[in-house]
Amino acid sequence: MNNHSSLSGDVLQSCHEALRRGRWLDARACFEQALKQHESAEAWEGLSWALWWLGDADTMFAARERAYSLYRDANDLCGAARMAIWLASDHLDIRGEVVIASGWRQRAHRLLEGIDPTPEHGWLAIHCGAIAIEIEHHPTTALAHAREATRIGRAIGNRDLELLGLAMEGLALVSQGYIDEGMKCLDEAGAAASAGEVEEKFSVAWMFCYLIYACERARDFDRAGQWCQRLKEFSERVGFRFTLGVCRAHYAGVLISRGKWSEAESELSSATADLEASRPAQVAESLVRLAELRRRQGNLEEADRLFRRMEFHPITLLGRAELALDRNEPQLATELTEQYLRHIPADNRLQRVPALEILVRASVQLGKHDQAAEHLTTLEAIVLTVPTDPMRGSLAFAEAMYLHATGDDERARQRLEDAMMHYERCKAPFESARARRELAEVFLALGRNESAQEAATRALEVFDEIGALYEAGRTSALLNTIQPPKQKKIHIRGAVDSLTQREVEILRLVADGLSDKQIAARLHLSEHTVHRHISNILTKLNVHSRAAAVARASSAGAL
Repeated sequence: MNNHSSLSGDVLQSCHEALRRGRWLDARACFEQALKQHESAEAWEGLSWALWWLGDADTMFAARERAYSLYRDANDLCGAARMAIWLASDHLDIRGEVVIASGWRQRAHRLLEGIDPTPEHGWLAIHCGAIAIEIEHHPTTALAHAREATRIGRAIGNRDLELLGLAMEGLALVSQGYIDEGMKCLDEAGAAASAGEVEEKFSVAWMFCYLIYACERARDFDRAGQWCQRLKEFSERVGFRFTLGVCRAHYAGVLISRGKWSEAESELSSATADLEASRPAQVAESLVRLAELRRRQGNLEEADRLFRRMEFHPITLLGRAELALDRNEPQLATELTEQYLRHIPADNRLQRVPALEILVRASVQLGKHDQAAEHLTTLEAIVLTVPTDPMRGSLAFAEAMYLHATGDDERARQRLEDAMMHYERCKAPFESARARRELAEVFLALGRNESAQEAATRALEVFDEIGALYEAGRTSALLNTIQPPKQKKIHIRGAVDSLTQREVEILRLVADGLSDKQIAARLHLSEHTVHRHISNILTKLNVHSRAAAVARASSAGAL
């Protein structure tokens, strides 16, 4: 939207003013009127932006291509390159057409060869950096592009390029493990954008998105919450559903890690609707996180179905590996995790940590302790360069699994206590409760049954609170082996025996993670009837949640 011609004079100026103010329908009508008076590349370009904001993709592509042709015919190489850059971006983001996007990107490179630095050089650097950091997971490459964009922006006085380059630099640094340095860049860019230093609205949205991406990777929950609120306000004000959708999906990932699963479900529902309407090629970003939420909730069947819809998304590979461990399939978990790591470069430290932890656990399950030790060494080398609580928690947990498997239970106890401390500091209740349950196993191995019962009980309370039905069931089964007081066991057994056959059937489906609506469809009942049965179950078992009911019935052997 730069280098506008004065061809249509006041008309084009009025059209661009409507764009600047976010009046997309007015801008569209204005540019269409200008084109009736006189066809120009500038008017087609402006119209393409109004259509882009309105989500009219097919017409937008046609307008961009016409602007490109007219710029090329006029030998305006920068104008043609600018259109090529945005056509590349849109073919990738909107249609998922990687090959066509690459072709337009290469065309932009060719057109700009031999020309002194212009805004188009900076925008091309931004787009190349975005591909490196978002798709290819190469933070070092993205960092070089980001700094080039910032350099060009400063040299020519373009604040959008300068600050967007700074935001991309921040995300690249965070991905490399330089979290403090990267977050300072991101916060600065976000603050400048909020203060109105950025001209283009899409630049503001882009910066906010990079902030939230970085927070999700670093599990910086408080920072993510603050910036996501700013993004919501901005997106709702300008009607930018795409940004709201993608960033909501990433923010939902933060909420999932924080144990706020109802909020995460709401965000993912909105994100999916926004993306299906505006950027269907990006809908995987919300669906893979929904699959991970289902896995943590204990609905393994639904999680597996969702994961398989986005088979090669990085989160899918790790999610399916976790599912394999849940199902005692460590070899499959190993293969999926190794496939993930083949696509995550060594300099992308943050995204390699969860995979290495899975490999340690899978190797332990397979009895391959030497391999587990090798993976631990690699994991430790990364964590030494990224000494944050989430990373330290992952290392401590993985090391404890190895120590417990090799018989060093006293050191395993210490490392699990360390893991719990780190996870609680970064507000990750699911991981903290999982470490506490494993601590109960270690206490049992040490002959400390009372401590084991206390640890397992506390883990069960957390799993119950956040709605992790599968983990609650596993923890309840562990508690049952610790031999609770005989009277309590008799009382629980009696309460469970009072359940009808239909109530037990429904409770089994609840344990599988099905909703009332899904249970009703499965059993050919009304939702009201299912809800009434569940209410009766809670009353009979004297509990206040589905997870607690599943845990209690499971501990009595009813499920």
